[in-house]
Amino acid sequence: MKFEGGLLESLPEEEKILENNDSNIGKKPIDGLLEVAKEAGMEAKIIKIENGGEFPEAIIFKKEKIPSEKLVRLYRGIVCLDDSLLNQVPYTMRIENESGKPTIIENIRQESETLANNPTYENLLTYVNKVSFSLSEKENQRMDKDLTDIEDDLLKGYSLRKSLIFGQAKHGVSWGEGGINPYISATYNPFVAACYGKRGGVIVIDVPISKIEDFNADTLDEVNIKGSLDKEYITAVLPSAHLGYRGRKGISQEEIIEKEINIAIGKVNESINVPLYNDEELKRERKNKIENQIEVDKQQWGKDIKVLKGKRALESK
Repeated sequence: MKFEGGLLESLPEEEKILENNDSNIGKKPIDGLLEVAKEAGMEAKIIKIENGGEFPEAIIFKKEKIPSEKLVRLYRGIVCLDDSLLNQVPYTMRIENESGKPTIIENIRQESETLANNPTYENLLTYVNKVSFSLSEKENQRMDKDLTDIEDDLLKGYSLRKSLIFGQAKHGVSWGEGGINPYISATYNPFVAACYGKRGGVIVIDVPISKIEDFNADTLDEVNIKGSLDKEYITAVLPSAHLGYRGRKGISQEEIIEKEINIAIGKVNESINVPLYNDEELKRERKNKIENQIEVDKQQWGKDIKVLKGKRALESK
């Protein structure tokens, strides 16, 4: 996969993660992560990664309890290495602001989680009606448009789950962006996360398969995590060293980054003991999960259409 438009180019000095203030002088981002982990009651350690290049170190979070069930390994590119790292939330819980850093709407968490885990039109309306009081006029206008687009999808025969999944893919890479989609974007491919995480780094995530919402069983570059991400699912963080462009004749920047992220992930795997699906098992489980949802979504679509048509009939009076 090739990423155009300078996705892997080095950042200007003013965009680097640690602000140049007295508290951060001489401090590496990974040192700050240890403090964040400690404040969150998590035990963590730093490991060195030989030949890691862009990823010379990793922070490994100790698992309080090793799960008995197999987990799905995902990756997520991140912008900032601060306490927000342990509080990853979906678009449905974010409010945009001028700083570019999202404000989290805590009082909408339950409605967001319910929509993510049980995507029905009634649950969507419950979320929309409650969150509207926390949004600006501009955000409410955008949400009304997003809601209309979803309703149009339902009338075209698409399930609400399918509409929400593909709506997620329409979001850009703006960290502060909010929206009507109750998912966190991730990938099965560490290289993709490394490209998007050039400003901050990569989170290594291990979740139960019940926590994922797939586009299809074959896609590796994009996947959704349902609702908020419990910090217990964060296995490691790989901060970016911001080495800048290092492509040269015969080898591209992309090839260098892909090699280095794979080396780093290999080192992380040596440092933890988490039961994971292998590639063949995971593809089979993903396929079965999607197939089982087809009939469920078909039945739910019939219920959703009745509610939607009733709502539009009232609105037309």
